[in-house]
Amino acid sequence: MTPAITVSGVTRRFAGSTQCAVDDVSLQVDRGELLALLGPSGAGKTTLLRLIAGFEMPDRGSISVGSRVVASDTVNVPVERRGIGFVFQHGALFPHLDVRRNIAFGLGHLGQVERRARVDEVARLAAIDHLLDRYEHELSGGERQRAALARALARGNEIVLLDEPLSNVDRPLRLGIGTELRQILRSAGVTAVMVTHDHQEALALADRVALLNRGRLEQLATPDEIVAAPATQFVADFLAARHSPPRPAPGYP
Repeated sequence: MTPAITVSGVTRRFAGSTQCAVDDVSLQVDRGELLALLGPSGAGKTTLLRLIAGFEMPDRGSISVGSRVVASDTVNVPVERRGIGFVFQHGALFPHLDVRRNIAFGLGHLGQVERRARVDEVARLAAIDHLLDRYEHELSGGERQRAALARALARGNEIVLLDEPLSNVDRPLRLGIGTELRQILRSAGVTAVMVTHDHQEALALADRVALLNRGRLEQLATPDEIVAAPATQFVADFLAARHSPPRPAPGYP
């Protein structure tokens, strides 16, 4: 089966910088997988996510979504035509719109009845169907992120990218809310890539982890593999500096 996302030898260097933000990175994301991009600040995680989304263009290399090349030396498919949903770090809900109208944003091509049905469907999936009349300031951090995820799913995108979706949630609540987001993504049957600098989030929530350092991919493996057999000294040191939580129990969705 063709991978959902293929990144091949991608490099991105910003003007005025002597170091590549993303340096010759290659990886694949399988369909239905949740991949975590993990690493310290400045590792290139968000830049790689933005390259996949189309907010940035690579200087070298190519990116494919399914069998379609969306970025290369000769190709640049616009963001809105990549079939990718994006959940920003702060949720980025429109404060002047209630949750229903936030989710419906971008569904103007649908008729009123179909649009309402689609909003109700994803709201139930995200367990926020009781919050549709509320505004951003009336939601908790976890509710905002679920609303933002529902909006990304509403257009039927098969891929969703999440930029540190739990960074604004109180630490004691993060893994619980992260588990909710993972279950929503699983239920929707989408492929997801999530940026995090939090080693606990990545190991507990992701199917595989891509650990980045100074723009380079240090290791791509399952959480169990990356803990049991660090590929480089950096990986070993990065993991040793943090406490590893247990993996979810067998049968976790």
